Amino acid sequence: MNIVTLLTTTKLLTSNNGGQNVVEFGTDYTGPSTIVFAAKSDAGTTPSLSAKIQNSATLSIGPSFSTQGAQATQLRTAATSAIQIGQQFVLATDSTFNNIVLPLKSRGTLSACSFVCNIYSDSAGSPSASLATSNAVSANAILSAFSGTSFTFTNPVDVAAGTYWVTLSGNATASTSNNLAWRGLSALSGCKSAVYDASWNLVPTVDQEFYAQVYNFSDLTTFVPVSTTPSVQVFSVNIDDCGALRTYATIGGTNAPAFYASVIVATQQNSYAP
Repeated sequence: MNIVTLLTTTKLLTSNNGGQNVVEFGTDYTGPSTIVFAAKSDAGTTPSLSAKIQNSATLSIGPSFSTQGAQATQLRTAATSAIQIGQQFVLATDSTFNNIVLPLKSRGTLSACSFVCNIYSDSAGSPSASLATSNAVSANAILSAFSGTSFTFTNPVDVAAGTYWVTLSGNATASTSNNLAWRGLSALSGCKSAVYDASWNLVPTVDQEFYAQVYNFSDLTTFVPVSTTPSVQVFSVNIDDCGALRTYATIGGTNAPAFYASVIVATQQNSYAP
């Protein structure tokens, strides 16, 4: 019987460590698995380490690309017009974002520029404060016909249940003919879109299309806390519909406490569920 390693990591932990450790799989795993955890304190006074493994199925949110809309909202049509475009969405549960995909196209000839996505909180039905900014995507990577453009985050973003916005912005020269367009549908989700001029102006008749792969992590295994005595712990667990795993660690103590920690998660190959 072959064994598949789902997660292996060794880190020097010096601070609380959560969403930075997401490991994704192309499809979900289900079945019996073994987890090995080893930790050793490296520095600090009365150091303590509380760690756990969390797992989640693969989920998605956002209006589907399978029904392509006829709306096209243009970005930066003038110096003070459509500086940002936003789409509201609602999370029913706490979620973790790894990337956001928008159907975009370039119009005319774009100057050397780039674009980013932000996740904003909601206040009274409008975007409020930026919670995370994606890595920049160059205009050269965006086609002249609508296609999915992926915006990734350096670290996966943990967001509590609630109402939020995904926004698009960039540093292209303002133009009515040489700009970026974001495809949308006639409003169907019960949410709304908005454009930012000098302030946010709602567009309740349009849903800007987007797709996001998200995870709803829950505890799979909680390790026995570690202090100054090295620890090796082994657990047998059943992983159910696992599209992603992550380690989550909390560090305590004073004088720069730190730990070396290793985690291995392995499963039987015949537990793989395509």
